Amino acid sequence: MDYINEMNNLVASIDVRGTQEFMGKEIPVIEGGFGEGKRCLTDKTIAEIHSQPVGEIRKSINRNIKRFKEHIDYLDLQRSDMVTTLLNLGYSKQSITQAEHIYLLSERGYAKLIKIMDTDLAWEIHDKLIDEYFTMRKIINSSEQLKSTLLLEIYNGGQAGVLASKQLVELEKKPLINTIEKQSDAINELKPHAEYA
Repeated sequence: MDYINEMNNLVASIDVRGTQEFMGKEIPVIEGGFGEGKRCLTDKTIAEIHSQPVGEIRKSINRNIKRFKEHIDYLDLQRSDMVTTLLNLGYSKQSITQAEHIYLLSERGYAKLIKIMDTDLAWEIHDKLIDEYFTMRKIINSSEQLKSTLLLEIYNGGQAGVLASKQLVELEKKPLINTIEKQSDAINELKPHAEYA
């Protein structure tokens, strides 16, 4: 029972944050499961990207499961009872009931799968995914991107605009506060020397 609760907690932390175009396909942007803000991929999305049946992706994982670490490299979503999350990830009710396993892979888990697939196309896709999908989180979290998003919210107005305005003020104050703190530390460090002189 504890395992099911642990799996349910991990699966509950999964968040679909829209889609992203990748190699001409719209793929879901999925975060969580392996830690806050960590991107991951479903076996279904991997199958679509690599133009393979999802069953083949699952077979590759199953044949090499001893090389994957559960909760670090993969989650077997079928072992949870979070059907709503699976539906949100794009699985049909029929595919959920028929599948023995439904895998969610972390960036590390996906890298292991690529090693198993070991084709030129797989490595090319891997490189693009690392550059365009997994590292996109850093760009989204950058202060410049955040400022742009907040300015758009302010422009759109309403309650969200008011909240965005407050966030933007706080964001703008942080560098100034850091500068003042550094200057204050420098003054305190030099104070004994000034008093001596």
